[in-house]
Amino acid sequence: MNAILNTAGDEQLLNQDGRFAGSQEQIETLGVASSDDVDAISNTKVLEDLAKVDRTQDGISLDTLAPFDTISVQTRNSNYRIFLLDPTTGRALVEGGRHFVEPVEALVNGSTHNGVTFRLGWIGIGMRLELITHGKIASTSPVQSFHIEKSSQPV
Repeated sequence: MNAILNTAGDEQLLNQDGRFAGSQEQIETLGVASSDDVDAISNTKVLEDLAKVDRTQDGISLDTLAPFDTISVQTRNSNYRIFLLDPTTGRALVEGGRHFVEPVEALVNGSTHNGVTFRLGWIGIGMRLELITHGKIASTSPVQSFHIEKSSQPV
């Protein structure tokens, strides 16, 4: 179980499948007695890091894109091509860097800062992109730029 802090500052819980546990009943089903028991945002370091993240930061929300759009991402150390299969879930084919030498299906989880997910479904300049494939999480070096190639396929 992961505690996630979204851009509104609300705590959200994810189960193993990456789906949100929204109600108290769902949270208890997932094995957490109450949201008060989750201490992810009580960590002072996390709150300090959150304060450093500018809400007007340059980036793009995946749900503003269409299926089959391609995002070319340049990080400090690598280049990635992300072919979106489903922008609402972040499902994509990812290629690039040392971990994705050949295209592999992955979940583009969002952008992180110091290992804490701050913006789900977001690619942010200066933040690390978090990709999940085969049950493993890969975090890129900080994103320096990105370019969107719109699909010519009708949706």
